[in-house]
Amino acid sequence: MVTEKLQSWLASQLGARDWNYSDLAEKSGLSPATISLVMKGERGVGPEFCNAVARALNIPPDEVFRQAGLLPPVPEDSVSAEQALYLFRRLTVADQERILVMMRALAELSEAEEK
Repeated sequence: MVTEKLQSWLASQLGARDWNYSDLAEKSGLSPATISLVMKGERGVGPEFCNAVARALNIPPDEVFRQAGLLPPVPEDSVSAEQALYLFRRLTVADQERILVMMRALAELSEAEEK
């Protein structure tokens, strides 16, 4: 069944967005009843649930799969990199180029400050 880790993590994600189960249901396409059963630990989760939650939260699906215990954990620094790459891939090519220019400038600034 659903782990307490997933329940706690999902409750935290909803709280951070000021969402309730109905909001998640609307944005994910899942039924409020399904979400409620999952959060009570009365229903397991699978790929469909994890993908729907990821879409609603606009995060990489792997993150939800990991919270659900369906994928092994990754080092903390990799989580941020995965999120950045997920969002980067959703941008247009022109926006990706803009982001790369900004990242290069920030990296150069950071290097200069370290010296």
